[in-house]
Formats: sequence, structure tokens, C-alpha cells
Amino acid sequence: MSDRRTFLKSVAAVAVAGSGVASRAGAQTAPAAGAAQPAGIRKSILINMLPKELPYAERFALARTAGFEAIEMQTISSPDEAAEIREGAVKAGLRVHSVMNSDHWRLPLSSADPDVVKRSVQGMETSLRNAKLWGADAVLLVPAVVDPKTRTRTPTRARRRSSGNRSFPSPAR
Repeated sequence: MSDRRTFLKSVAAVAVAGSGVASRAGAQTAPAAGAAQPAGIRKSILINMLPKELPYAERFALARTAGFEAIEMQTISSPDEAAEIREGAVKAGLRVHSVMNSDHWRLPLSSADPDVVKRSVQGMETSLRNAKLWGADAVLLVPAVVDPKTRTRTPTRARRRSSGNRSFPSPAR
């Protein structure tokens, strides 16, 4: 296998294939979303690891059938698409446990450009709205990117200058 993505796709394929064998052998599938969960490790999958050509509802059903109990979504700007995700997850009994902010690499908060930081903050606000809609407990944000344009001391100074030390509101539940 040449990279992590290929490896993870292979693992997902094995999990899907193995789920049919387990169910024929009398094994139970994961408890329904909202049901009392036994202590221990719970399996989750990132939405990008599922076939992109399938609608969300089918991807969620596939993940559930494979034994996953939750899913990590990425930031979705379209309200209609976000509502489709919520409906599909509920129907499949799959919990959206977190949202991976989609803008933190392309629009880093560590940028010295105030416009880039402003757009990054807007992306994070969208991620927080998604998390609230979907009932997610967490949003992943990479707060600083160090690259050839950004020295290691620059991110904190740039963020303070550009955002005015603004913090993100916690989504009300």
C-alpha cells in the first residue's frame, strides 16, 4: 500500500466484507444511536472513507452495516446538504460525533493576512453550526500552520492581530 488513504480504504472494505460474515455467524450489530453504550472503544469512520458516488443516506447505512457507530463529517456550507446529512444519519442510526473544519489548511488562522484569518473564522463558524445541527460534540480545528511563508513565531502574533483575540462561541445545545 502506497499511502494512508489506500490503507484506510482497504480497512473499510475489509470491515464491510467482514460484517456480512459476522451477521451470518449470529453476531450482533452495534447498538442503535442513543441506546445505552457499553464502556469501551466505539468505532467511527470519516465520511471521506465511504464511496463518494453514493448519497449520504446510503453511505451512512453502509457504515452502520459495517459496524460503525458514529461518523466524522467535514464542514458543509449548504444548509440543504447539511439537513440531508442530518436526516440520513438519523435514519441510519449513525451518530455524527465530530466535524472536521474544512478551511483550516487552506485558510489558516496563523496567516498574516487579515482577510485569510477572517475567512478561516467564517469557516469555523460554519463548522460550529454544522456541529449544532448534527449533535456533534467536537469540531477539529488546526489553529496554526507553519509553512515557508509563516515562521514558527508568526502564527500567534498574526492571529492576535487579525482576529482581535476573538474566541469562538460554544454552540448552544
